[in-house]
Amino acid sequence: MGRSLVRAWLCSLLALVLLACRVGLGTPAQPLAQLPTRQSRPSQAHGAVFSPSHGSAPPALPSCHIAHPATPLPTRATNRHGTPPGPPAQPSPAPWRTPVPILMYHYIRPMPGPTDPVGRDLTVTPAHFAQQLAYLASHGYHTITLKELSLARAHRYALPPHPVVLTFDDGYEDFYTTAWPLLRSRHFEATVFVITALIGHRGYLTWGQIRQLDRTGMVEIGSHTVNHLDLTVLSPAAARYQLVQSRLELASRLGHPVDSFSYPGGRFNSRVVELVREAGYRSAVTTLYGWATPRSNPLALPRVRIHGSTTLSDLAHLLPR
Repeated sequence: MGRSLVRAWLCSLLALVLLACRVGLGTPAQPLAQLPTRQSRPSQAHGAVFSPSHGSAPPALPSCHIAHPATPLPTRATNRHGTPPGPPAQPSPAPWRTPVPILMYHYIRPMPGPTDPVGRDLTVTPAHFAQQLAYLASHGYHTITLKELSLARAHRYALPPHPVVLTFDDGYEDFYTTAWPLLRSRHFEATVFVITALIGHRGYLTWGQIRQLDRTGMVEIGSHTVNHLDLTVLSPAAARYQLVQSRLELASRLGHPVDSFSYPGGRFNSRVVELVREAGYRSAVTTLYGWATPRSNPLALPRVRIHGSTTLSDLAHLLPR
């Protein structure tokens, strides 16, 4: 009897040793019975979910191994901090490097008679203006507004190849009736400087025309003061009124800030430039000859005057090559 008990005890011990070896080698042991639970809780290992209610059990892990939830690699949906990433970074526009000519026009109308020499010098006929636009288009020039040039200086706008700015001083009505249809046919942009006290007067743009031009997104409206007075001879208070009042009225009528300015008669000095800055303008053009460059004072930009006598050959020599 004693030997039988010892033999049975040795057999049980051997069975336990074999069972332990099987578990250590990673071979799953079969459960003797499934214990009932109030709710089955699925186990997760390496991304696969197993449910006891389906009659299967998760595979046994090798001994001395601790399972951790798999960490997903960062994707566009989530980053390593578990938060959604922002939009992909946009590259900054290329810096402004090339000279930009700012052309200065006044009237686009039939040529006046010989008794008006000043008017003749300020007038470009519709036929000559159309030829000048055709020349710009055929030679690869792309028009921008003065505001877009200001944005390019701040690295917020990418200049197109061979940029050029077309500006029109005084806000004459012929811009709307004659110049604008020619510009629009070529998808050309322009900047128009208006004298607010003369808006609606005979020969000048009306508020309705100005708003219509502004809403096209192709014509920038700038200030040319209230009364077109020489700012260099006015008192600081009077000059400030001319600058601030015109900008405020344009902004109120158009529903957005006005950032560009043209000095009446091209007259300015350091005191006037500081008043222009204080009034909130970002760009201002003069009548000094030259091309705008990144080193130009943004409140004293040079321009290229287009005379009534300017030919296509003259225009070609006035532009960067």
